[in-house]
Amino acid sequence: MSAESLRDALQAIGIECEVEPHGSLALLRAPIGTSGLEAPERRFAAIKAAREHGFAAIAVEILD
Repeated sequence: MSAESLRDALQAIGIECEVEPHGSLALLRAPIGTSGLEAPERRFAAIKAAREHGFAAIAVEILD
C-alpha cells in the first residue's frame, strides 16, 4: 500500500486530491469542485485504483 503511488495513479486519470492512508482505508481529501470526484463514475474509478494499490476502501473528504 502506498499513498503516493495511489495519488499518482489518481492524477493520471484526472482526479486531483491528497491521499492519506489509514490502515486499509485511503482518505481522499480535496477542495470542493476541484477533485473530479463529484461524478459517480469518477468515484468508481478511484475505488478501482485504490484496490489496485492495496487499499480496501476509500473515504472522500471535501474541504471548504
